[in-house]
Amino acid sequence: MIVALVPMGLLHLLGSTAVDPVTAPISDYVAVAGGYALIGVSAVALAVAGLVLAAGLGAARLPGARRVGSVLVVWAAALTVVAVFPTNVPGTPVTVTAWVHRLGGAVVFGLLPVIVALVARSGARDAHWASVVPGLRRWAAVSGLLTLVFLAGQAPVGFGLGPALPGIGTVQRLMFVLTAVLLVVLARAASTVSAAHPPAPVPLRGPAGCGGAA
Repeated sequence: MIVALVPMGLLHLLGSTAVDPVTAPISDYVAVAGGYALIGVSAVALAVAGLVLAAGLGAARLPGARRVGSVLVVWAAALTVVAVFPTNVPGTPVTVTAWVHRLGGAVVFGLLPVIVALVARSGARDAHWASVVPGLRRWAAVSGLLTLVFLAGQAPVGFGLGPALPGIGTVQRLMFVLTAVLLVVLARAASTVSAAHPPAPVPLRGPAGCGGAA
């Protein structure tokens, strides 16, 4: 998460005079020197965090961890798309690459609340996860609501009807912070369950005929 957040902080410092954080999306920092690389580093770091989280949920014995992990892999792939395909520089024609970038971003922001809800739903089937499920449900609801606001604000751009709604830049930055928070929340939930219910030790036995346990 630190690797993901540091480039984003640098982008806001380097582009403080070129990009309005209230009205412009984060992708517009591609116009800043080194902006494309910094956006890519941040996106790839988040993708790696998602893959590590998928492994952690499996280690915490989440019911249906394979299914949730598959969705996290899709989420990480969308982040990779965001890193590889930059958007257009503001004021220039929108290219196919820019549309691919925007689609990847929509998947990134839209899918994470679904992942949190899936973890909460899966955890509800296991008594070991019962203590963290209510909190995960609240986070899923909050993030889902903010995601709907963000996607609705971006809809005019997506359908070619006009500019994004006022303040959409602020909403997207809140979404980015919420993404970091949700990953940490999920990781802490898995860690809490693992610490409270560690796997039972497997007895070690000696070779047959050697007499007893090793």
